[in-house]
Amino acid sequence: MSKAKDIMSKTKDIIIIGSATVVGIIATILALKYTKKVLKKMENLILEKSGKYIGELEKKGNQGFYNAELEKKIKATGWKLGEPYCAYFVKAMYIDAHPELKTKLNRILTGGTQYTWSLATKDKTGTVETIKKASVGDIAIWQTYKNGKGKGSGHAGIVKEVFPDKFITIEANTGSSGGREGDGIYIKNRTYGFNVSNGLRLKGFIHLLKK
Repeated sequence: MSKAKDIMSKTKDIIIIGSATVVGIIATILALKYTKKVLKKMENLILEKSGKYIGELEKKGNQGFYNAELEKKIKATGWKLGEPYCAYFVKAMYIDAHPELKTKLNRILTGGTQYTWSLATKDKTGTVETIKKASVGDIAIWQTYKNGKGKGSGHAGIVKEVFPDKFITIEANTGSSGGREGDGIYIKNRTYGFNVSNGLRLKGFIHLLKK
């Protein structure tokens, strides 16, 4: 009788442990689904905010924009007339999409592409990370190279779509040639050019980790 009780007790323990394991697995799956849903929402917000300005043109010489709303948003990030504005545009769109992160984003995103990259690589707040493979909604950062030597300037854009051998971006201060000096905001096709010797060399991507 005692042996039977012992077997029943062990069986009960096994059932309890098994049930707990199943519950744990289900909880993990649900958490992953929720995380993916949140990340998808974050991506959509950034593309929604930046996508509405595709095709907008600047006043010649970086002297403002014909779209007053756009100009106001970019100026709010610290941009001044005459300055390159690709990084300021990215910053404005991120803050517009995530105003609750404004304080943290202001400490990472600047008007300088290379300084922004440097700050992102050193971020200890868990707000962003730097990666080499693009994800939708990421910030692409390039550095200008001449004869194999890196310069202090560069370019920035927001990743709109991702493919195995290229990615599509929404970029400001660019044009038909795809350079860092242009006349407006365009959709551009980009490759993973990590070894460019002359022109824009891709440094990587700044990925938003949490909302």
